[in-house]
Amino acid sequence: MQVISVRRADYEDLKELADLHRRAWVDSHGTIFPRWYVEERPFSFFHGLWEAFLNDDQRPVLVASQDSRLYGFVRYGRLGPTSRIRWSGFSEIHTIYVAPEMQGHGIGSTLLSYAERAMSVTGAKDAVLSVSAERTSAIGFYSRHGWSPHGERYMAEYEGVHLPFITMQKHLQQVLDNSKTQLVYSN
Repeated sequence: MQVISVRRADYEDLKELADLHRRAWVDSHGTIFPRWYVEERPFSFFHGLWEAFLNDDQRPVLVASQDSRLYGFVRYGRLGPTSRIRWSGFSEIHTIYVAPEMQGHGIGSTLLSYAERAMSVTGAKDAVLSVSAERTSAIGFYSRHGWSPHGERYMAEYEGVHLPFITMQKHLQQVLDNSKTQLVYSN
């Protein structure tokens, strides 16, 4: 049996997080965005994102690892500046990805569960996330975990590329009520 551990990300993870994010993003979005858009996202683009993400104490990052190798991450917490939701008591799943070769092994479910519990422990009553309306497998994943569409589709613009997105929501009290484990992960 392989053991996957969940812990808080740190600066030693920077390079591996950037690489994992790029590989998983290309795998999941490579056919949604135009080829030029994907090609303009080299490793250095993701490295720069992660330098900023790891400096953001309002939006922690958890990583799933095995034998010192990262296989997934989730970034969650306070609503972001681009969030379409502006209500108090809400938190947000900002980013969640699993390495393409490890998808379907429960890593995404585990990371999502940890993030949901962490948000509810900090007092958030509800959580939201945005997902491309074209990523039906991701929408199905979230739906299986109790998330439901909230509001209507909207168009997001990324450097001239317009994509339809939906916002999904989950009431976090049910996370606390249904939780049989404590929120424990290594730092």
